[in-house]
Amino acid sequence: MKKLSALFLLLITVLLFATSCSQGDGAPEGLEVIIDGDDGFVLYGPEGWTNITAGYSKDKRVYGSKLSNTSKTSMTFIEAEMPTLDYNEYYNAELAKFPVAYAATTVRAPEKASFGNASEAYRVIYSFKHEAYSYESGEDELTDFTTLQFYIKNGGRFYIFTYTAKGSADDEMGDYLKYLDLIYKAVESFEFTSPSGNSGAPDYEEDSDGYLLVSDKVLSGFECYIPKDFSVINSSGSLDVSVSEGAAFSLSKISSAGAKGFVDYFDTRISELSETVTDINVIARELTNVGVSSGTKKIVLGDLGESAVMAFEYTYRFEGKDYHVYQVMGMNSVNAFVFTYTSLEGEYASHLNAIDTVLSKIKF
Repeated sequence: MKKLSALFLLLITVLLFATSCSQGDGAPEGLEVIIDGDDGFVLYGPEGWTNITAGYSKDKRVYGSKLSNTSKTSMTFIEAEMPTLDYNEYYNAELAKFPVAYAATTVRAPEKASFGNASEAYRVIYSFKHEAYSYESGEDELTDFTTLQFYIKNGGRFYIFTYTAKGSADDEMGDYLKYLDLIYKAVESFEFTSPSGNSGAPDYEEDSDGYLLVSDKVLSGFECYIPKDFSVINSSGSLDVSVSEGAAFSLSKISSAGAKGFVDYFDTRISELSETVTDINVIARELTNVGVSSGTKKIVLGDLGESAVMAFEYTYRFEGKDYHVYQVMGMNSVNAFVFTYTSLEGEYASHLNAIDTVLSKIKF
């Protein structure tokens, strides 16, 4: 495959920087919508983070985002059972659940705080150690992590907000302080709203092929259709869909802060992955429709022009499992977008036809 022309790279650069100046979903600067109010609250997360897919449970009201598909930096918001203990007792009981080897230590004991427009909230901060892969030693090492947590009561319900990142609470080089200001902005912007009352399955529009329209173009900037046997995990702003137990895809606007083009964006994501995964193998990069001979499979991202898309394919190993990723990036006159299909290696090929159909049906 030929590399993208200099003219196309320049065009990408201009449009990506233009993208960073337009939000469109009403989110505060640096944040994007995770939950838009239909579930009784509005929740924001740092722009460009990827919504959590693994372990998501609608029944348990688990919502959140994280830096990448394998990053140890995470933010979650869950609804939990109302505690029967006071906050100090509840916190100490939770901290005691950590294994001794984790060396969980209190940085700040429960104290009254504010959390958006919640009627009551308490904040705690604690540190612990957990094994994380070190590229310096080539082995898993006990690594410092810090957690900021809020216990929240509102309308007779109890919620827990958790932000966890590598680094101690005073480590200026660690990830914890790096993202802390954005996390507090998300906390301050949180808002409980009146639930829509639609607790049943969404009534999705169906196309002539029986595919379901599962995204809101006003919020996300795109329409995406999926087969009926796929499951929507998140559809507020960005879109996250479960394909099977071992496969999923996401589609979202690209956060262009610090990026000069799709190649730079991809290299940044690979660099982030490298902090926590092993055996990264970039199978193909900069796959485009520029200079491709007839008969070669076209790179498709919905109704975007063939010259305005680029794809990458790579594999990696995480926690003993091999993953395969196909990532397509593209742009229209307003925004840039990224589609990421991630699967356990053994399932990757079996879902490709369905993924290709989903890609062909996207409308921007």
